[in-house]
Amino acid sequence: MPSSEQWRLKKQLLLAGSFAFVAGYTDVITVVRWKGWGTMMTGNVVFFGRAVLANDKSLPRDGWFYMVLIVTFFLGAVAHRVAETKMPKRGASTLGFAFAALMVGVEVASIVLPDEAYGGHYLLAGLTPMFGLVMSACSSGSVGVPTTLVTGHITTLASLGTKAVMEGGLTGAEIRRAKLGVLVMACTLLGAGAGAALTYLAVGPAQGLLLPVAPTLALLLWIHDHMARPRSLIKSFHRRLRERRARASGKGHAATFMSDTSTVHTEASTAGASTTTSDGADGEWCCCGGACSLDDVPSRDAAPGLDASSSEPQCGGPSELDDAASRDVEAGSASASTGSGRSDVWLQT
Repeated sequence: MPSSEQWRLKKQLLLAGSFAFVAGYTDVITVVRWKGWGTMMTGNVVFFGRAVLANDKSLPRDGWFYMVLIVTFFLGAVAHRVAETKMPKRGASTLGFAFAALMVGVEVASIVLPDEAYGGHYLLAGLTPMFGLVMSACSSGSVGVPTTLVTGHITTLASLGTKAVMEGGLTGAEIRRAKLGVLVMACTLLGAGAGAALTYLAVGPAQGLLLPVAPTLALLLWIHDHMARPRSLIKSFHRRLRERRARASGKGHAATFMSDTSTVHTEASTAGASTTTSDGADGEWCCCGGACSLDDVPSRDAAPGLDASSSEPQCGGPSELDDAASRDVEAGSASASTGSGRSDVWLQT
C-alpha cells in the first residue's frame, strides 16, 4: 500500500499529464481550423506583432484577431484569481463548469455557422478563457507547473540534467520537477498526435472534434480542487468504504477465531475420549486430558454445581475437583437440612 505522499505525487503526475494531453490536442485543431492558438499565447503574440508592427499581409488572419485571443486568455486567468479569492480551493472548478458550457456553445456554433464570411474564426475567443483559467490554476494550484506549454519544461530539464551530471545527484523535489517536465512534454506530444490524426481523418474543417474537450477539462478542474481541499462527498464515501472493510475484516477474524476454537475443542475431546479406567471399563473423560482419574471426577448427582446437560466436567486437576466436589456436597447438604426444617415447621403449624 503506497503512502499518502506517494499517492499524492502519483495523482499530481496523472493530473498534469491529462491537462497537457488536452492542450496538445486542442492546439492542433484550433490552428488547423481557425489559424490561431487556443491554449498558449506565444504564437498569437508573435503573429499579432507581425500583423500590426510589420504590416505582414501574408498572415491568414488580421492582427485584431490575435489581440482578441490574447485579451480573452488574460481575462480567463483574472477570473480564476478572483474566484479563488472569493472561494478558496473551489474557484477553478466553479468557473470550469461555466467555461465548459461556453466551449460547448462555441463548438455547436462552429458547426451551424462554419462560413468564414460570418467571422467564424472569432469563435476561438470563446475557448481561450478556459485555457487562461487552466494555466493559472495549474501554475499556482495542486499541479504546481504550467501544463499548456513546454518551453519552460525544456529549460528546467536542461538545468536539472546539468546539475545531476556536475554535482552527482538531485534532491527529491528536483526529481519530482524533472518527472513533471518529461510527462508534460510527452503528453503534449501525444495529444498533438491524436488531434492531427483526427483532423486528417475528419471530413471538412473537422467540426465537432472539440466537444469532448469541455467536459474533460471541467472534470480535471474538479479533481484539481479536490486535491487542494478534499470534498465532503468524497471523504464520506471513503469513510463508508473503510467502515465496510473494517466490518468485513472483523467478521473474517471472528470466523478464524471460531475455527481455531473448534479445532482446539476437537483435539481435547479426542485426547480425553481415549482415557479409560484402570479395570478396562470406559470412564468419563474430562477437560484436563487425563490428568485426573475416574475417582477424582465427581458424580453429577452429588455435585449440583455441574451442568447436567454438559458432557464435559469442569475440572482443572485432581485437587481442584476434590475442592469443587466438597463445596458442592456441603452446599447440597445445607440446602437439604434447611428444606427439611421448613417442612417440620409447616407440619407443626
